[in-house]
Order: sequence, then structure tokens, then C-alpha cells
Amino acid sequence: MYQLLGICLALTALLAVNALASLAMTAGWSLVKNRLANVSARARAEILFAMRAIPPALASVCVGFLLIPAYVGYEPIATTEVVSKKLAALALLSAAGLALALWRVCRSWLATRSLLRRWLADGHPMRLKGIGVPTFRIHHSFPIIAVVGTISPKLFIAEQVLQTLNERKIDIR
Repeated sequence: MYQLLGICLALTALLAVNALASLAMTAGWSLVKNRLANVSARARAEILFAMRAIPPALASVCVGFLLIPAYVGYEPIATTEVVSKKLAALALLSAAGLALALWRVCRSWLATRSLLRRWLADGHPMRLKGIGVPTFRIHHSFPIIAVVGTISPKLFIAEQVLQTLNERKIDIR
């Protein structure tokens, strides 16, 4: 029962801290969004990414570095406590949320990997002045410019985008 109670408490705390931090980020965004109107798109994207990543990171840190050590250090192993229905329901909700998040990560990774393979197979390597990442010209129905990858990024540019840019805007080698 000791391990089950600890797991339920950890999952419930993860859910609670994540929910509270998400609410705080939502309130924070409503306060700062008008001030960010004149900030560059990149800076806004970085701020939004941070605001999206902070809640689960904070929840993980709180559970991993506060709750679990406190539980292991101070909760007696031979306990008569049982997991209540409310605690079990919250733990199951949290576990379902974690499973859904993991499923979304895997699905996104597989879709990105498939897209990357397709674009690399159909793409034509090219060089752009001032661009240090591998760049590819692709045929796409949408005028797209995309960077795919974090460790070894690749730049993909649709042919129609390249056709609309004049020589001053792009320098192809």
C-alpha cells in the first residue's frame, strides 16, 4: 500500500501543480500580450514556448525534488492509510493525461519523421548565402518555409516561394 499511495500522491500533485501553473501562465499571458505587440515574432514565440513549457517542468520539479523525497523520508513504510476514491480518481486522471501527452509526442515525432523523409527524397539541395544549415528546394502546393529538426536542423523552401523572391531578397549559390 505504501508504493500505491506514493504513486497516487505523486500523480495527483503533478496534476495539481501543472493545472495551477497553467492557470497562472494563462493569467500572465493576458497581462503581457498587449505589451508584446511590438516585440519580434521570434521573441514572442520564445515567450509563448516558455509559458507553455513552464507548467509541466515546474510540476515535475516539485514532485521529483519535493514530494517524493519528503514522502520517502517521512512516510512510514508500514502504513495503515488507504488510497481514497477521490485520490485514486485524481491519480487516474493524471495518469490518463500523461498517457495522452506521451501518445501526442510519439504521434508528432512519427509524423515529423515521415514528412522529413518525404521532403528529403523529393528535395533538391541548394545553398543560400548566410544560411549555415542544409537547405532544400521542395515542390509543395503551399508556399512554405520550414525548419525541421533541433539537433541537425534542415531548411525546406517551396519552389513557389523562391520564384516570388527577387535577387535582392535571396542569394542562391
